[in-house]
Amino acid sequence: LIATGFEESAPSERQPFNLPTLLTNYKSVLTDRVSGGYACMGALMFGGMFAYVSNSPLLFIGVYKLTATAFGALFAITSLGIMTGAFINGRLSARHLPHHVGLNIGASLAVVSTLANLTLTCLGLSSVYTLVPLLFVCTLSLGLSAPNTTHGCLQPLPKIAGAASAVLACSQMLTGAVSSAIVAFIYDERSPFAMTAVMAAFELAALVFYLVWIRPAEKQIASSNQPVQH
Repeated sequence: LIATGFEESAPSERQPFNLPTLLTNYKSVLTDRVSGGYACMGALMFGGMFAYVSNSPLLFIGVYKLTATAFGALFAITSLGIMTGAFINGRLSARHLPHHVGLNIGASLAVVSTLANLTLTCLGLSSVYTLVPLLFVCTLSLGLSAPNTTHGCLQPLPKIAGAASAVLACSQMLTGAVSSAIVAFIYDERSPFAMTAVMAAFELAALVFYLVWIRPAEKQIASSNQPVQH
């Protein structure tokens, strides 16, 4: 339907639609430290979220014996977290704050909430009443972070923003599949350890990658664009 009913809205500098051009554009995204870095960060955060999405029905219905209706309500509550985070991010953007402000807050909340859930699990103190509030905070962090990782991925390469968006989405799906497979492999059908451990690992990896790889590159670019003082 899109191919037949929608015209291209991009300006005259259009990229030819063929395999060599696509591969060249994808390579440009992946080799750009900022654009490719944000694609990796967004994928890692998404992988953490997929650990929750894939394991939560087995955990809450199979282990904690919630009814399907109760699980649906629980899932809706955590989904509301994404909407809340996106709303907060919109308010931050309306104040013209840099995108890394919302990203810093979101990534930090993701790490704190997932590590708290993992700690409670390891101490044998986890329950529906401890998991759900912290999962809400984690999904809220995704609502805060996702728009900013998208911005960070697309902004450095405006002429091939479509390719950057494709790399971002593909990497998120692949990482989500990997995290789901890891959770399925280590799930013991008795505790939330598999879910909480994988979520914490992916969210912590995303924050570390951001601080070690992306931010230094952004600061280097910003400093190189500063006018020379005479």
